[in-house]
Amino acid sequence: HSGARAPLEIAKHLAKRGNKIVIFAYDNNLDEKVMADLKKSNCEVVLIAKPKILFIGKYAVIPKVAQLLKRYAPDVMYFSGTPPFFLAGKLTGIPIVRIYMGTQFDAFLERKTPDQSVNILERLINKLLNVYIYLADFISFRLSTGIVAISKYSAREGETLYKRKVDSIIYLGTTLFPQKNVYPKQQDGKVHLLSVSRITPYKGFHLIIEAIKKAKTKKEIIFTIVGSKPKENYVAYLKKIGGKNV
Repeated sequence: HSGARAPLEIAKHLAKRGNKIVIFAYDNNLDEKVMADLKKSNCEVVLIAKPKILFIGKYAVIPKVAQLLKRYAPDVMYFSGTPPFFLAGKLTGIPIVRIYMGTQFDAFLERKTPDQSVNILERLINKLLNVYIYLADFISFRLSTGIVAISKYSAREGETLYKRKVDSIIYLGTTLFPQKNVYPKQQDGKVHLLSVSRITPYKGFHLIIEAIKKAKTKKEIIFTIVGSKPKENYVAYLKKIGGKNV
């Protein structure tokens, strides 16, 4: 779902071009359909069990992941994941290409809707988490062998935040659906906007709604939101501020 899909799509297409692809991932939140699709695309999947130890459990896998990476000895690794996997990769000395999709700050405040107030303790916790997020991304951004950004915007963001030049910009591709799924343009005289993403405040749907309200047009604007992993309080908020047009 969401950004987690991108590295898997890249893996499938690299495999179709004749490359030997091995995917390393935690064994939790396993999606059997995704697993079947990856195997069908000739991608090998190595699942890593994460010890259930609060805070440090995910870091306990570093020696095992490093050992496995040395055993497989790939020519290059591309990274789009969490710090433990990056640190394990660095221990091997194998070249790493970081795929930069952007840095999501204020993750702690995702539980709140834009109209809710934030107290001092919440601000402090959020600040500390932002420092952790920055340091984690700083390490992988600066210590990777190469950096590929998914857009010009993300390239500018990464270069500004982490003071390193991006090596290349490669836009994410998409699955090519059959022609029968292509819908004709609606001829009802209204303006139709569609946004597809994970439904969370970070994605800024509420900002789009506010922009629509300020749009100078006599035509009615219909804004359709489609997405996964919805935060129910945020969905309710969007419905409230969007009214019948969302």
